[in-house]
Amino acid sequence: MMLRICISALALSVSLNAIAAIEPLPPLPSDSVIQWQPVGSLVLGGQPYSKLQPVISGKRSKRVAPMVTGGQLFIGDTLLANGSAEGPVEVTGGLFLRLSPEVSSMDLFRELQLELVYERSGTAFVRTTGQQKDLLPMLASLENDSRIQQLQLELVGNINRPQ
Repeated sequence: MMLRICISALALSVSLNAIAAIEPLPPLPSDSVIQWQPVGSLVLGGQPYSKLQPVISGKRSKRVAPMVTGGQLFIGDTLLANGSAEGPVEVTGGLFLRLSPEVSSMDLFRELQLELVYERSGTAFVRTTGQQKDLLPMLASLENDSRIQQLQLELVGNINRPQ
């Protein structure tokens, strides 16, 4: 019995030492942001567009990287990412927002003239109201708003997506 306890204790000690020897993964830099690297091009309506791929570097941003489907980014996501004036004049759809905990969502959305579509656990999906349909200027202003923690563009109806 004593021999079994010694062997078990030795095995446990070896296991714990092996676990301690595994190095933890390095943390992501706290000041990182998504940058975009050209990976190809396409033509829509006779106009050339660049396909971009996300690369993490630089200053931290509130923006969440758009979803990549089949290795390609959609045109509206590209416009969101680089603030480009190229391509479609407007990016329409909605925004997913993660609000700071102390923020009253209804007051914020009324002030910014945004229509709340869905809200749950501090995350809201909003769209613009009235004449303001273009999301790019809205995105730029929200990125500097301290009441918002994260932003993500969601294109609606495939308006800006290549067919």
